[in-house]
Amino acid sequence: MIPTDFNSNWEVLTGGQGGLSLAPAKGKPVTLPYDDLIHRDRDHNAPTGNKKGYYPNGTVTLVKHLMVPKEWAAKYVTLEFEGVYTHSKVYVNDQYAGGEPTGYASFLVSLDRFLRYGQTNDIKVTAVSADDSRWYSGLGVYRDVHLYVGNEVQIPVNGLRVRAMGVADGLATLAVTTQVINHGHHAKDLTARITLDNADGKTVASTACPLTMFGDGDREEFQQRLDVADAQLWSSESPTLYALQVAIMDGDQVIDTAQTSVGIRTLALNRQRGLMVNGQTVKLRGACLHHDNGLIGAADIRAAEWRRIQKLHAAGFNAIRCSHNQASQNILDACDHYGVLVLNELSDAWDRPKNPQDVAQDFTGHWKYMARSLVNSSYNHPSVVLYSIGNEIQSLGTPYGAQQARKIVAYLRQLDNTRYITDATNFLVTLGAVIAKKMQQGQAKNGDHPAKMDINALAANMSSLTKEVIEDELTGQATAESFAALDIAGYNYGTARYVMDGKKYPHRLILGTETYPYQISENWALIKKYPYLLGDFTWTGWDYLGECGIGQMHYGRGQGDFYGQYPWRTAASGDFDLLGNRCPVSYYREIVFGKRQAPYIAVRYPWIKKEPNEFGFGSWGFIDGISSWTWRGYEGQDVTVEVYAAGEEATLTLNGHQIATQAVKDHRAIFNLPYQPGTLTATSAGKSFSLQTAGKVDHIRAQLEENQITNNSADLAYVDLALVDKNGRLNSQEDCPLTITVDGPAKLVGFGNANPQGEDNYADTKTHTYHGQAQAILRPTQRGEVTVTISNSKLSDAKVKFQIAPSSK
Repeated sequence: MIPTDFNSNWEVLTGGQGGLSLAPAKGKPVTLPYDDLIHRDRDHNAPTGNKKGYYPNGTVTLVKHLMVPKEWAAKYVTLEFEGVYTHSKVYVNDQYAGGEPTGYASFLVSLDRFLRYGQTNDIKVTAVSADDSRWYSGLGVYRDVHLYVGNEVQIPVNGLRVRAMGVADGLATLAVTTQVINHGHHAKDLTARITLDNADGKTVASTACPLTMFGDGDREEFQQRLDVADAQLWSSESPTLYALQVAIMDGDQVIDTAQTSVGIRTLALNRQRGLMVNGQTVKLRGACLHHDNGLIGAADIRAAEWRRIQKLHAAGFNAIRCSHNQASQNILDACDHYGVLVLNELSDAWDRPKNPQDVAQDFTGHWKYMARSLVNSSYNHPSVVLYSIGNEIQSLGTPYGAQQARKIVAYLRQLDNTRYITDATNFLVTLGAVIAKKMQQGQAKNGDHPAKMDINALAANMSSLTKEVIEDELTGQATAESFAALDIAGYNYGTARYVMDGKKYPHRLILGTETYPYQISENWALIKKYPYLLGDFTWTGWDYLGECGIGQMHYGRGQGDFYGQYPWRTAASGDFDLLGNRCPVSYYREIVFGKRQAPYIAVRYPWIKKEPNEFGFGSWGFIDGISSWTWRGYEGQDVTVEVYAAGEEATLTLNGHQIATQAVKDHRAIFNLPYQPGTLTATSAGKSFSLQTAGKVDHIRAQLEENQITNNSADLAYVDLALVDKNGRLNSQEDCPLTITVDGPAKLVGFGNANPQGEDNYADTKTHTYHGQAQAILRPTQRGEVTVTISNSKLSDAKVKFQIAPSSK
């Protein structure tokens, strides 16, 4: 069956409206995907506090009134929900029809027995946000919803699978597996026709086969070989996609179809060459990602996800880890398109909860369903190469945990034997008893007992516990059984074991499934040296809501809280900030990866004063500073300049005068010099990079990121705002309030900045700049011209005009 969009014409009723009757009040019209939580005011007393960015818990009800034609009485009607957070319940005409407890697994709801034909029917979805997550999770139907209207004979949802059986001498053989159901009472003699088109729409392979379908719910599964000559393979460097369609024919009549994109590629894995795609070794340059989209919250809108993947890819990443849940189809489609490899993850918890109401309360009886959903969502995506069975599972160091790991791995292999399976083991989390013993013996440097520390706080103390726990013999012994169940051992913050485990476990392959940003230079050197080390996934690729302040820098022993207290909102950790601007660590990482030859300059905030022996450090931070040479009021005062470079030396000049030349260690050179306005230039290996001091703010610059916005609710218009001087240079030091007005067929869905401690509501029409920047996000509602006006009482208005073009969909 071919899905149709079911995202439009919903109403939101905030708060309650539980199970048995629809509220008489008319709600606010919304278009899905929709996150209700991001519209609510934050509260410093919110029960989940810094975990969810001080957003309040609550409930939401979404309603859609659907006119059902009389002819649908002979059809089979199904809704597919890609994601509802969380503990969703779906009602059709006041009758419970389905739901899903975890918030990330997709689920189907059959509408047939509830519908009133020739009448308007009410579809209602309820969801709850509670103490169920360690990060901002959103609230509502935050992913796409699809409607399927099928005939008696149909290809069911997720009934089409494609894999490459082999590739040799340019000839690829595909295995096309199709399910067909006959709901009718009579047998039918049918034909299944399969066609494969290239990117130009030309058919490059086709086949057909007879198919006899008996009645009364007969379900058949058949597999056909399809040979593709001169096959163009899918890879990170060349992500070629084909389009495959299966049509079920009754004579000359098409009675159902299903289609999918296809990327032809092979995978292999061994100790000598690591992970291979199409026979070529690929080292994973990875980023972990949470699922929110910043100013629009958890709403999984196609344009937002494609923009995020495109930016990460352009910055040098070739892989993402979906942390810690099943990825959306929008993310996977984008990764297919850009050639970004995916580690798709099952869950953040198993039997032991990390929050009182999290997935652990449902996992034991629900994990097989979650596994099926994970595989169904991934199977036809060439970008998905790895499954992870879980993130930082506390019980993996126990016999029960090892047994559960084997069960999950076996079930995933039964569902899909074309991918490799890993996990994300945090040795400190898994070995709490060992840590407690070490601390009691006074061998650990941190004085907090692990029973009083959460997962992140434990991980933050990794450096002080390395010798005591990470390299301890008990660590290897406790995790050996669960790692033996996997294709690849996933290490969270376990880089200290890379070399020793490579020697001790001669058949083990290791992946850095979660690592600190500041370790990338030393990590990458090891990954390049040892074939059994497959890659690195930094925490994190993109700043996100919740887990407030884990990237903040601390100065002096014992100073500052681990988490940021209100008004902190974001983690302040990421190669990209909340708006999608690259942070200094992104350029540093690109240099380490060998993808950038020019140096880069970042400047520590000059107002941070430290004692000579103090060091500013945050486990998930990188630098307290930005790439700017505008520090009015600090003339003559010492500032610290960091130069990231690919060469062996770096030279710094200010206004044409050489300051110093220093050796580059771990791709980094540190300079101290008195601040003077002008031009600061770093040179290394024949390449240069400069920063110029900006003058006073002259005007607001407003720029549309994309040239064409279409009349499609899956599209978005991003308007980037900057305070610039008369020469158009960004002034990152001066900030001011902004007001937005939108005229025309578009709705404002996000307005804000990247300030991790900002208090503005992203759903408001007022915000402030941060480091001189802000952003507006608009969603088209129909064709026509849109005018966006940005106002400030002391500056002239900035205007952006753009056309919403007809949708190609």
